[in-house]
Amino acid sequence: MVYNNLAVKSLIVDNIIPNTGSSVAFGPVTSSGTLNNDLQFTSTAAETVTVTLTASEFIGGLIVGTPAAAVNYTLPAAADVVTALKAAGKPPAVGSTFRVIIQNASANPADVITIVAGTGNTLAGTATFGDGLAHEIVYRLTNVTAAAEAATAYLFPTV
Repeated sequence: MVYNNLAVKSLIVDNIIPNTGSSVAFGPVTSSGTLNNDLQFTSTAAETVTVTLTASEFIGGLIVGTPAAAVNYTLPAAADVVTALKAAGKPPAVGSTFRVIIQNASANPADVITIVAGTGNTLAGTATFGDGLAHEIVYRLTNVTAAAEAATAYLFPTV
């Protein structure tokens, strides 16, 4: 896939990109053009019902849903994501980004997943997707100040 003229590895969670002064927000490239392989999240979470995702499963990078009906997955509060990143030894900064994949593994067309913003988050893109599809989320921190944490979740459907 290509976003913003950058080739992006499909279905792989890569990195957090420290704020480097670059406008690049969709891949593991720093403003100097080098790869940033500092953060490789690899855990997988499984969800089957409407749920608020935990920050640890969210930064884990891959969430596989097998809903038996239409469900909502609410993103964790931006404050909880900032706390989880700090706990993982990855100090967050304004402009930092990371990617998350949410896969809908259901085989039933009625079993859609809708992503809901959650506290401190703004969604950009289509939030609902059906069986056999996935969304790649580029999560960008816009405020890391205590009690004012905020982020934008850019939603990209994958095929």
